[in-house]
Amino acid sequence: MAYERPAALRRCLDSIRRLRSRGLTFDAIVVDDGSSVDLEPIVRDVGRDLPITLRRIAHRGVSAARNEGLAAATGEFVAFIADDYALPSDYLERARDFFAREEDASVLTFNMRSRGGSVARYVQQLYLELTWLQNAQAQPDRHGVYASFRLPASRAAVFRKSVFTRVRPFDESLSGGEDGELAGRLAAAGIPVHFDPHFYVDHWEEKSLGDYLRQRVQYATDFHAVLVRQPTAQPGRRAWPLRRCVGSVFARLSGWARISAGLGWTARYLLSLPGLMLFLSTFYGTMWFCDRRYVAKTREPFA
Repeated sequence: MAYERPAALRRCLDSIRRLRSRGLTFDAIVVDDGSSVDLEPIVRDVGRDLPITLRRIAHRGVSAARNEGLAAATGEFVAFIADDYALPSDYLERARDFFAREEDASVLTFNMRSRGGSVARYVQQLYLELTWLQNAQAQPDRHGVYASFRLPASRAAVFRKSVFTRVRPFDESLSGGEDGELAGRLAAAGIPVHFDPHFYVDHWEEKSLGDYLRQRVQYATDFHAVLVRQPTAQPGRRAWPLRRCVGSVFARLSGWARISAGLGWTARYLLSLPGLMLFLSTFYGTMWFCDRRYVAKTREPFA
């Protein structure tokens, strides 16, 4: 999925060009989500060494770009790669070995390594890793892979394409959080997301601290929008009062402290603690605000 970032796209395609295939065949499909810059010269240049096609759509967001690529894909497996990712050379082999080992598995995701010039990326890195490990709520298998119904289907995820005959593709009405929403439908269909925390894909975010905080605001807004669409949502009633939001911050921090201690990350955790508190406070503060606004819009007037 590509949008407005030619330099990032070149780096991503160069990493795909360097993939070790060893008997595997693959096609690369670039979906340009309505960029104002011409991405074709980059695709044409890299395409001398790579089986690659370019598809252009009007700007409709990441879900539409994902679905366009999915419709064009012809292989047994499909992987969704953002243009600011860079893949390790053994990415294909890692996925092949996993699906050969786990014939009933449908979705495999990986860990992410935040790249860029901002010191805040170290907080981002730890924040995401601890979130995924805590949300997994499962024990890893002997290869260290988690199978969970509580993880988003993101992070350079590889799918058996047949899974999309059991669940709908990505929801194009969402401006974000589409991978979490899909994971909810996968869970409802009894399909877990598998997470390999020991294999890292580089994510070149190039974000400042302010950018990361704005990202937390967007994630919380998207997450709340998904929650209020659930059948169990109760319009007019507070689901995220201040007490719950504050409690969630401290529950996360205490859980992360235990995970960090178990992994030998205590020093890393303590050094990042102020930033982690800021990230969490921003996320749950946005949840509180969105919930308050939602309740005000949906509460019925007194008779």
